[in-house]
Amino acid sequence: MKSIKDLGSIIDRSGGSLNEAKKRFKKDKYDAGFAIGTNDERTIEDEVRDDMESRPRDLKKALAKGYVTKGGEITKKGWKILGDDMSKAEGNALKWMKKTFEGARGEGHGSDNAMIGSFWFNPNDKKQLVELEEGEYVSKGKVIRTASSGGLSDEERIFTRGLNRDFNSGQYSGVSFIEFFEIPEEVMDKL
Repeated sequence: MKSIKDLGSIIDRSGGSLNEAKKRFKKDKYDAGFAIGTNDERTIEDEVRDDMESRPRDLKKALAKGYVTKGGEITKKGWKILGDDMSKAEGNALKWMKKTFEGARGEGHGSDNAMIGSFWFNPNDKKQLVELEEGEYVSKGKVIRTASSGGLSDEERIFTRGLNRDFNSGQYSGVSFIEFFEIPEEVMDKL
């Protein structure tokens, strides 16, 4: 059971509403925000060019399918595939969040094109806390899991499910980070 101090903290985060705090106290569920980011256009272009130079077999396949030009530029058809795959990767990541935590809801895209939304978690559920612990603690109340740091390595196969394999687009358009933010201080202390 939570302490009176925890209830006071919940009242503060509930805008001072005792009724709202009581509901939250009973549920043992916290809400926080998330952002799911994919590679930006320039990064994708650079990775495609590098891969086309280092892997001639892939260049030949991509050229034959009309995904790139001989110079390694991505065509409209290639961008269509990549755009579709970015949407699928975001959707896969959102499904993972819904399954991993108490729930999640996408609420659009931020100025950096990352999908943003809310998620709910139980701070007493060790499996849910482990998922938050896997990330890098960037600042107070914020955790980031990145593909480059290995923080998403177990999830990458889930996030890339259903993506186009002919163009290696899962590598280019996959999820590059998940950021969890507005995590209450008392939960951050448990991490």
